[in-house]
Amino acid sequence: MIKVSEHVNLARKQKDSLYRKQAEKIRNQENSLKQLENSLKQLRENTEKETKRLRKLKQEMKTIKDMKSSIYGDFIAILGIFSALIFSLFGGFDTLSKVVSQVSMNVRLYRIMISVALLGMILVSLLFFLLKAVATMSGKSIATNLKGNVFRKYPFFMVTITVLIITFVFGVCVDLFRIFYQ
Repeated sequence: MIKVSEHVNLARKQKDSLYRKQAEKIRNQENSLKQLENSLKQLRENTEKETKRLRKLKQEMKTIKDMKSSIYGDFIAILGIFSALIFSLFGGFDTLSKVVSQVSMNVRLYRIMISVALLGMILVSLLFFLLKAVATMSGKSIATNLKGNVFRKYPFFMVTITVLIITFVFGVCVDLFRIFYQ
């Protein structure tokens, strides 16, 4: 009986030891699982932060590319404007000097008015259309107001052309008056 009692005690000790070891292993596994869950949660948060940062960087890159394209367009526009100005102004000044030289040849003032007004209309129109073409190429607009009629969109051009047309018509009327009543 002593042997049986010792055997039962040994079996209990083994059972208790086994349960303690298994309970300890379970606690260790649960702790490891919690650590893994926390690590996974942090990894997800970091991934979300990095994804947001990546989107922001992509947007900044797109903005920089658009700015680069815009700079090229502006550069083309500036070169076009200066070349248009040079061509039209030098040609205009040359023709204007010829018209002014006619004053010394006793040409009537109204004929000079007609010539200058016609030349002015040609130069202003040429300059306007060159600027408009350059603006169209660079994706810009030279209109001061995007809505309304031509006088509201391009007031400087229209006022200048109107004054030159009035000057031209006045010169033609004076010339015709002189021809018919002389």
